[in-house]
Amino acid sequence: EVASATDREQDAVTATYFSLGSRLELNWLRERIIELPRANRWQALARAALRDDLYSLHRSLTQEVLEAADDGAGSEQAIESWTRSNGAAVQRALGVLADIKASNSYDTATLPVALREVRNLIRAATR
Repeated sequence: EVASATDREQDAVTATYFSLGSRLELNWLRERIIELPRANRWQALARAALRDDLYSLHRSLTQEVLEAADDGAGSEQAIESWTRSNGAAVQRALGVLADIKASNSYDTATLPVALREVRNLIRAATR
């Protein structure tokens, strides 16, 4: 889907997706979501909703990075250029993630805040 929307090869989309996940701590965030308890139906639903939101946001960010990149730019170059163009929003999001990491509190109170910051990256990039 992202490959056709951005007119990029699937390999380039995949490389960008995984590099972006690492650069923006999305992989770490996904692991924290997966670790959430599922002791009852509501916890399981909350966990699934957070996970689905993260996957959707990660996909949208990947598309945003590739759409903003020059033709022929590699994934690392595209991410670097996008990060520079959206530096304040990226730093804010990474700061929130660092605060959550430092608190060592990963639950349905903190993780939605992290997802909101990821969502704000998309909003900042489309302004």
